[in-house]
Amino acid sequence: MVAVGIIAVQQGGSVWRLPLVFCVAMAAGAALASAGVATLAVEPLVAASVVVLGCLIASAHAIPFACATPPVAVLAVFHGVAHGIEQPAGVTWMALAGLLCATAILHCSGVFTAHALRTRVRLAGAPLVLTGAWLLGRALM
Repeated sequence: MVAVGIIAVQQGGSVWRLPLVFCVAMAAGAALASAGVATLAVEPLVAASVVVLGCLIASAHAIPFACATPPVAVLAVFHGVAHGIEQPAGVTWMALAGLLCATAILHCSGVFTAHALRTRVRLAGAPLVLTGAWLLGRALM
């Protein structure tokens, strides 16, 4: 989620569009999980999203909003499903509100990180790729 904030800064323009897309798609994923929609391989997909977003940051290209939106939205749905599955009695409004607030804080952290690193922001991609690869390896074992 921090990565989405960083990518939003790399895009230029309105920084809050991509994080908003992520939040809406994640809420939809949590609602799907609450409704009992079964999704296979949630953990590997979440781990793979960390790798993909880390690679996008490391590339340091300003990805147009229209190109970044579909993959970020799909990845966010899987994040939402993962959190929705964790809810013992389904997603309540309070749990969803807390999830969205925490996500917004993480997006803000990414925005602030990107501004703090300025020209070296692409360096933030490497730890994400390594962490995502490690998580992916654990999820597949």
